[in-house]
Amino acid sequence: MKHGGNIWEFIREGIELEKIMDFSASINPFGPPDWVQTAIHDSIRFIRHYPDPKQRDLLAHIASFLQIKEEYIIVGNGACESIYLLANLLQGKNILIPSPTFIEYETAALAWNNTVLKFPQIKESNGFCFPYEEVMGELSWADAIYICNPNNPTGKSIEYSLLIALLDNAIKTNTLVIVDESFLIFAASYKKETLLNVLDNYPNLIIISSLTKFFAIPGIRIGYMATSNTAILNKLKKQIPTWNVNIFAQLIVPDMLIDERFISQSIELIKEAKNEFFEGLNKIETLRIYPSAANFFLVKLCGNIHADELSQQLAKSNIIIRNCSNFRGLDDTYIRVSVMRKEQNNVLLQGLSLLLRALQTVPVLT
Repeated sequence: MKHGGNIWEFIREGIELEKIMDFSASINPFGPPDWVQTAIHDSIRFIRHYPDPKQRDLLAHIASFLQIKEEYIIVGNGACESIYLLANLLQGKNILIPSPTFIEYETAALAWNNTVLKFPQIKESNGFCFPYEEVMGELSWADAIYICNPNNPTGKSIEYSLLIALLDNAIKTNTLVIVDESFLIFAASYKKETLLNVLDNYPNLIIISSLTKFFAIPGIRIGYMATSNTAILNKLKKQIPTWNVNIFAQLIVPDMLIDERFISQSIELIKEAKNEFFEGLNKIETLRIYPSAANFFLVKLCGNIHADELSQQLAKSNIIIRNCSNFRGLDDTYIRVSVMRKEQNNVLLQGLSLLLRALQTVPVLT
């Protein structure tokens, strides 16, 4: 599995959607807001018309939500569109991708054969902390660097002061710093930790983010990138196809961004479920759980258990987890599980406990 969230293999087997528990996609388990289904129904009448090519209402609401200037923002068909637009912009350049991290940075960059990549290692032995010293040693070589904060799949966040120090040095080496904040919105401290606050100070900074994860609408597809660099914005805008954002995203997302009750409730409910889930996972002796600033956990399978076998066994109960063996720097002893509702988390905890006991080979004494 290249990514999480592929429920369609189960549906093709005749499994009803309501019976699938997907821990592989890190989506807000308490959303979308209750009113969204009605809003989509009311918007059906617009599907025979093209969406606004200038996305005016959507842009205004995103700018207000992010508290930045409208002209800094490019709205896209999910954060992935931004990643591929940037890959085109950076073709032939030298790029750093500290890894393991979100696979699409590398995949998009490799679409251009003349792009040169280096992968500073985010090491388990160092608690999966950002490899700041190694990155600093490569800045003079790099035209750009991708940073995921909090990182996917490790869940580790980077200290704000460290990011500012990196930006200060990257200005001197003329290195573009691309920061993916798709999971930062899940943190209550989001408004203090986002680098959107310093866009005006760093023309070498580009922020990309998804809006579909927190608002639980990945099927609608909506994301953005933001920079104060006018030259880069103009180059990127020339690549964007007309009507790249669908009508439902344009009509529904603006109201989601001003639903403060949903936003605050989601943050609190996810925090509570996350803490209980972490405690439950920690009680399973054959697992090592890494603390996370995001709404998911990276898990190390100890002993002789492998992610592929565990994933297949859980799938028999219609439970999906993320096998992390295809992340650069990880192997088949790592999985990622997202935070779901308490009752769903408990089902996975029980399933993991039973399966790991059954799969664990007992050494033969001689």
